[in-house]
Amino acid sequence: MLAEADIPMELELIDSQPFFGEVLPEGSWDVGQWAWVGSAGLSALAEFHNQFDPQGLPPDGSNFYRWGTPDSSVDDDSTRRFAEIVEAMNTTVDDAQLRSLIAEAEGILADQAVILPLFSRLVVGAVWGDEIGGYVLNISRAGSTWNIEEWYRTDR
Repeated sequence: MLAEADIPMELELIDSQPFFGEVLPEGSWDVGQWAWVGSAGLSALAEFHNQFDPQGLPPDGSNFYRWGTPDSSVDDDSTRRFAEIVEAMNTTVDDAQLRSLIAEAEGILADQAVILPLFSRLVVGAVWGDEIGGYVLNISRAGSTWNIEEWYRTDR
């Protein structure tokens, strides 16, 4: 696929321990694949944007992509504005202001194509409905047992 677009490519598979332990934090990689597991709510959205903060280089921050950092090919008005937005997101308690900041930040990320989501992992949960009551599927990192104290046997 890349060769058809005249993009040279050399694949090097790296075991997960050195990749996540050394290669990723040092930024000595070109393409990687991993997944996020998010949570619901505005604070989770603000936390997600911290991963792209140009001021947040590892190990202190989570900008493993190095977007907008001094060693990035992209350092412009949009990356500087994004850093301002992230700082504002992390200091506001006003829901309306946070929603506005999140919308602006997401617009910048989309415009810059900072990440290219390739797929989404399906989250499923199943119980025997005639035996277990109170189960509610939760797609956040809290997992399927987030409300286990509310489950009950329907046959008792």
